[in-house]
Amino acid sequence: MAPQLAWIGLGNMGRGMCKNLVEKGNLSHPLIIFNRTPSRATALASTSPPTPPPSPPPSPPPSPRPT
Repeated sequence: MAPQLAWIGLGNMGRGMCKNLVEKGNLSHPLIIFNRTPSRATALASTSPPTPPPSPPPSPPPSPRPT
């Protein structure tokens, strides 16, 4: 399997750090980005080469509560 790099969270810090990775990181593979607000991921992808995922990853099932 080819190495992959993903970035989660494109808030005040995440957006700048993600852009720096793309612009200065000399990445040999696509950067996968995810944000709770899809419009932020789409906006960043339109200005940089990262690729937003088509849909959010599935949430893990809730942990059973002790009885």
